[in-house]
Amino acid sequence: MRFLLIIFLVAAALKPEAQVILKGQILDKSTRDPIAFANISYNNGRAGTSTDIEGQFTLSLPEQYNGEIIVSHVAYEKLVFTYPDFKRSHALILLKPLSLTLQEVTVVAGENPAHALIRNVIKNRDNNNPDKLRDYQYISYNKVVFAPSEVDAKTDSTINALIAIRDTSELKKSQKELITFDSLSRRMNFFMSESVTNKKVLNPGHTEEKLIGLKVSGFRSPLFANVATNFQPFSFYSSYLNILSKDYLNPISPGTFSSYEFHLSDTTFHQQDTVYIIEFAPRPNRNFDGLKGFLSISVDGWAIKNVVAATADPLAKTKVVVQQNYEKVGNQWFPAQLNTDLDFAEMKMYGRSMRLIHRTFLSNIQINTNLKANEFSGNQLILEKIEDERSESVVNQYRGNPLDSLERNTYTVLDTLKELKSVLVMEKMLDALATRSIPLGLLEIDLTRFITANEYEGARLGLGLHTSSSFSKRFKVGGYFGYGFRDKAFKYGGDAELILDKRNDFKMKLTYQNDIIEVGNNIRQPIQNVGTTFRNFLAERFDQIESYSLALHFKLFPGLYVLPSLSYQTLTPLYVYQFETAEQTLNNFTLVESSISLRYFHKEQNLSFLGKKIPFSTQYPILAFTYTKAIDLLDADFFTYDRISFSAKFVKHIRKIGKSNLILQTHYMEGLAPYSKLFSGFGGKNESSVETDGYFQTMGLYEFTGNFYAAAFLKHNLGNIFINTRFSKPELLLYHNMGLTTLSTTQFQSQNLNTITLQSMDDGFVESGVGLNNLLRFNYLDVGYLGLGLSAFYRYGAYQLPTEKDNLAFRVNVAFSF
Repeated sequence: MRFLLIIFLVAAALKPEAQVILKGQILDKSTRDPIAFANISYNNGRAGTSTDIEGQFTLSLPEQYNGEIIVSHVAYEKLVFTYPDFKRSHALILLKPLSLTLQEVTVVAGENPAHALIRNVIKNRDNNNPDKLRDYQYISYNKVVFAPSEVDAKTDSTINALIAIRDTSELKKSQKELITFDSLSRRMNFFMSESVTNKKVLNPGHTEEKLIGLKVSGFRSPLFANVATNFQPFSFYSSYLNILSKDYLNPISPGTFSSYEFHLSDTTFHQQDTVYIIEFAPRPNRNFDGLKGFLSISVDGWAIKNVVAATADPLAKTKVVVQQNYEKVGNQWFPAQLNTDLDFAEMKMYGRSMRLIHRTFLSNIQINTNLKANEFSGNQLILEKIEDERSESVVNQYRGNPLDSLERNTYTVLDTLKELKSVLVMEKMLDALATRSIPLGLLEIDLTRFITANEYEGARLGLGLHTSSSFSKRFKVGGYFGYGFRDKAFKYGGDAELILDKRNDFKMKLTYQNDIIEVGNNIRQPIQNVGTTFRNFLAERFDQIESYSLALHFKLFPGLYVLPSLSYQTLTPLYVYQFETAEQTLNNFTLVESSISLRYFHKEQNLSFLGKKIPFSTQYPILAFTYTKAIDLLDADFFTYDRISFSAKFVKHIRKIGKSNLILQTHYMEGLAPYSKLFSGFGGKNESSVETDGYFQTMGLYEFTGNFYAAAFLKHNLGNIFINTRFSKPELLLYHNMGLTTLSTTQFQSQNLNTITLQSMDDGFVESGVGLNNLLRFNYLDVGYLGLGLSAFYRYGAYQLPTEKDNLAFRVNVAFSF
């Protein structure tokens, strides 16, 4: 009996203590915004929990607990509750912001405890980085709200005084507008969208995110869908973090202590885990694109548990704050919530500034589920229209928290606009801009043929027409025509395309064209941008071309495309030119070419929208290789040349030194060829002062020619190393471009260009330059800056021109920044 009594007493002692579960939310007392990652601790800080991104928490307390409960956050004043007080007020807790801002926090010089913790995080970042996993998938619920902030105190006082006036006829128009705007702002947001996507990733190279649910206030188009990576990177572990298309140096990266300072501000406990709260900010007098905020570091795996990071530039027009919360999925830390807040503080309307609030919640997270490559469509983002009722049902299913009254009113009011003709027209225009086409039932108009321009044709107007996916999802046929107002000539063509395998982008295309083509067309850049597109406008030396071609196109593996082709073409120079040999003289040329091209786009991003594949981003490197052979077939002239072309573009961040862009080109031809098939047209000198990547800025458009061409174009941005003011934030640019061409004696003797000089640059062409981005910047709609920059290039070496000013070229650039 005594033995049984002892067992009973021991069991009673081991019985779990009853727990009380308390749920609540913590908000900023001034703005009523949720406070993410606030700590709620008890038992002298040895136990507790923290809020999620929405400021919500769940705290489990022993039923008999009678000690203090502390609510703290590094940016807010601490609150200490007795247990009875906390039970009464836990549902909604308001914290008062501290007067100190993050950049004013004093960090003790030298080694501090935060450094050892940050080193551990950096050491383990590959283990905790979700982008290093073999595969994963999840469902993402995304919400975007565009709304005014709380009204400032002065305007609020004015509004209350106006409302107190009984006779509204005494009010001025501006006063009535103020009252109306305030009433509207208190009842609804100005825009809202909710979307649900299903995302899966198989590393390396396979990504797909598909829209499965959408609800947009006032609109229906999938273009209004949003995903987390529209605003911020998926994880916080890369050396550079791309936020709204700008790269910021990550405080969790090698060598961080020379750029950032850290301060260990708190230690909390979450279940069995210890969590350290570390503040970070750029070191004083360091000019780089940095962030400030705080990290919650878990001892479990030395991983980021949550992070709040704001852009550190005090002069930014728009304040950007990103938040990420990580949770354990099995043994792997994985993002569970991502927030982005854009505060347009200077965009004032009736005493309120504008804000864009983005929230993402991940669910159904699965890791290392043995995904296969054939489960991916080849499109990284799929935004296709979904039937309204089914779409709304999916949104309701994955919406974690009910809509508040402002959000419900936003839908109620703005959804009445969906059927307005002006809204429908606007949606169709947006769809047309995205797809570059206008649907007309079984047909569609190709907008890319509508208007172009160059120096030879002047303005060129045209029209393209193809069958649409409504006609066939596998086959399309169409044509185009264009008319140049300067050369007063029509051009036209047609094509037929058969899609053999949509997932691998495998298609066969038959093309006919009677058009013009620029000489040296075989050295086009691996990727087009504003500068290279502008260079095409400068083109002035063309051949008329009539050609028939058959081409295949398929994806060998992610990012790598293969394009074999066979073409029959007749070229007629539109300038004074003859090709001469001992036997004959030719004024036009009939050629048969076979070629194979390889194109590689690192981590390319393609959008599937309305049945069309639309490239929208890529990372570097970008590589292009082409081998072409002229063959003696049909009635082709005697040309039997072989031509090899390779081009590449690389972009590299170098810590403390800046960002480098490198373009490499090499082209070689063996055998005889007419002038237009040689390598030329790599000059970009013009009077319009626009920089053209991959071209020589001080070289005439067709100044040099060769059957061998090699070039390197280096552009390095050292970043903002001078001043940072509202009117100027210059970034120092350095340029160095080098090129070489050779022209064989046989080729030279065969070309009769009359008034055109044929010259190679065997001794090497060299130019260097220096520039400043954002030398001047101007306020743009109170949301950002429009920056104006200037670069100067100088030509020297073997091909320096005798008149000094002819060796100089000046270029301008325009950039937007928040």
